[in-house]
Amino acid sequence: MINEMTYDEILKASQDMKNCCQVISHLIQNKDIPDLVDFIESVENYTKYLDSTIELMMAADKALKGLVELKK
Repeated sequence: MINEMTYDEILKASQDMKNCCQVISHLIQNKDIPDLVDFIESVENYTKYLDSTIELMMAADKALKGLVELKK
């Protein structure tokens, strides 16, 4: 959990952003809008960052859970 969002909620938001990027990319095909293309690429990079961060945090939670159990 990050703040009040669960990992699954964050991953769903990331997927929603990816889907929106695909729709926008499709709509602007063959149009000369470089600023929007750059924005879409930035959002796509952010979704990759979110996905990898959540994956890392889930692995850390799993490792910490194992360590807590060993300490008992």
